[in-house]
Amino acid sequence: MSAPNAAQRFGATTTLHGTRFLVPSSVAERIELCLFDPSGAESDRVDLAPHGDGTWMADVDGVGHGQHYGFRVHGPGHPAAGHACDPAKLLVDPAARRLAGDLRWTPELVAPGVDSAPFVPRSVVVAPTSVHPAERPATPWDRTVAYEAHVGQLTALHPLVPASDRGRFAGLAAPAVLDHLLRLGVTAVELLPVQHFVSESFLTAAGRRNTWGYNPLGWSAPHAGYATPGGDPEAELRAAVAELHAVGIEVWLDVVFNHTCEGSLGQGPILSLRGFDNAGCYRLIAGPGGLVDDDVTGCGNAVDSRSPVVRRLVRESLVRWVTEIGIDGFRFDLAATLIRGDDGPVADAPLLAELAAEADLEGTKLVAEPWDIGADGYALGLFPAPWREWSDRYRDDTRDLWRGRSGWSVGASRLTGSAEVFRHAGRDATAGVNVVSTHDGFTLADLVTYDRPVDDGHDQRSWNGGLDGPTAEPAVRHGRRRRQRALLAMLACAQGVPQLLSGDEVGRTQGGRANGYTLDPWEWGVRWVDADWDLAAWTGAAFALRHAHPVLAIEDKGRGALRIGHGQGAGQRGELRRRRAARLAMADRAEDRRAVQLQRGRLVLVGVTGGDEPRHPAHRWARGASRCTPTGTGPSDRAARSTRSPATWPWSDLRSWCSEVAAPSVAAPSVSAAVEAQRLRAVGPDRVVSGEVAAVRPSSVARLRSAPGETAGPPWRRRCGRRPRAAA
Repeated sequence: MSAPNAAQRFGATTTLHGTRFLVPSSVAERIELCLFDPSGAESDRVDLAPHGDGTWMADVDGVGHGQHYGFRVHGPGHPAAGHACDPAKLLVDPAARRLAGDLRWTPELVAPGVDSAPFVPRSVVVAPTSVHPAERPATPWDRTVAYEAHVGQLTALHPLVPASDRGRFAGLAAPAVLDHLLRLGVTAVELLPVQHFVSESFLTAAGRRNTWGYNPLGWSAPHAGYATPGGDPEAELRAAVAELHAVGIEVWLDVVFNHTCEGSLGQGPILSLRGFDNAGCYRLIAGPGGLVDDDVTGCGNAVDSRSPVVRRLVRESLVRWVTEIGIDGFRFDLAATLIRGDDGPVADAPLLAELAAEADLEGTKLVAEPWDIGADGYALGLFPAPWREWSDRYRDDTRDLWRGRSGWSVGASRLTGSAEVFRHAGRDATAGVNVVSTHDGFTLADLVTYDRPVDDGHDQRSWNGGLDGPTAEPAVRHGRRRRQRALLAMLACAQGVPQLLSGDEVGRTQGGRANGYTLDPWEWGVRWVDADWDLAAWTGAAFALRHAHPVLAIEDKGRGALRIGHGQGAGQRGELRRRRAARLAMADRAEDRRAVQLQRGRLVLVGVTGGDEPRHPAHRWARGASRCTPTGTGPSDRAARSTRSPATWPWSDLRSWCSEVAAPSVAAPSVSAAVEAQRLRAVGPDRVVSGEVAAVRPSSVARLRSAPGETAGPPWRRRCGRRPRAAA
């Protein structure tokens, strides 16, 4: 299934004497490798030799790391027949590890027979490196708390991140960022696309850009725009990943293998896959004048995973991200496209089987966005174990619940892992990834502030509390703060894998915009100096509660699910992994594993603790034995356990608890934004707990680097006007 060794993988691979270039095409008649000198001038051309398996190869002596190159493909160029070969077009290597230069949108990119070389980026030879699996945190699914973040938006406005690192890979590892993630209890950061992407031509013409990155040109190349000027994107991302690993935080990537930036056949540019083998890489259907794109993504084209070449490109790209940079997991954008057969998505798609058989991906976390806009494209629940899936059911129903449009009978299903969707065929209680908000749609703050988007975004199931937009009305503001906390409380308590949107914990707003794919990070990123630190501290407390009580994060091994983690059961795990496992074992030593059941309209937490639970500001279970109905017999037993986790929790009591913890610790933050900003600049990221400011020193990160296992706790986008039915 896998290529025998690295030298047989697609792309440019350095050897003892030079570099081997390997590219796919089943229709090419001739393929030329073009080499460029440092000035950008073409210095040489080399013909690749065809192989019988639809690949072309050349070994070029004297060519090494840093060499710029591209390809020209001779072959059929008849769009109506599904082909677009044109030797006048300089093509990007589909498996390039790095791209240099900017794409310039000009008619030459599309016009047949016109040279495009001056307007396209160059591929760059990169000597491969490796990352040892033992250096990864390998957090079990039942202890995972994910944090979806955009490289730019997370740090562009952070005053404690060096100016040169803001909005770049290096900023991800700034001590202030690491401290914040650890205080929240985050165990995995999921980055919006960092595969090299470009902005669409219509955006560029309007002076805007695609900020999110769902428009890829190079699947295996880190986005150059996130590196320092003149820096090495791969090295800088690898360094940031290593720093996050050192404090026990995994790094996942949002990957876009369902389409590329080449748009529609005959209209979009010829940049890479289209020029090599359009019919062999994209889904095509019969149109009025010949073959056209089967656009099930809404982005102009859809990659055809029925093709063995496409599956190999995807698989090898994932292996590079894991073995050379250290990535721990992937969230697959519009994953229904990747499992499409001739008649729609299927659970036994070849790509899933090949990824499962790839040894270098063993233990890698795999998460699906389980839909696209094609026929039968809503595939929630279709992905087999060990895949996890984004749950729009959780998102929509919890939003409806806390705006009064649904009841607790629906909330019960979401709190218990949406079992009617996921619990089958060996899947467990962590199969669903629960989200309240994501990059695509309202932020949490906007969800409680606006009744409808101010832009072209779709309905968000939001409620403004009586007045639309920002207001000084105390009652409305108080209600909004309560609903923010109620939504976060459910996220922390629900079965499944919780995922926060970066900035939700500090009240980030997009001004009511729900389609923010062009919002500039330096204007709409997380405004740290205006942050709601009281909400941040409350969020950290809620997830500390989750980490402290395994019943809130149960993993049902009885259904045969795999506990995902790099290197599990395979030799040396490394000091970080051993120490982390020991700490987690200590936290669990006095607790029985418990199950969550729904019985006669009541949420039943089966099992009791063997000792006192940690007391925590957000831990309200201890309040009043009358609201807890333990399974023990007799008043004395009930009283003795009233200060621990309840054993039986009526839905009415759960609702009361959620409403209670939704109440802010203070009516309004006692520290003004101006004072907080001043403190941030002076001493570091502060937090407000019950109205009091407590400075948090960066020393915690230094200590974690020296002893990572000793932490004090575990640590859609625009679719040309269309989006899946599942999107909010």
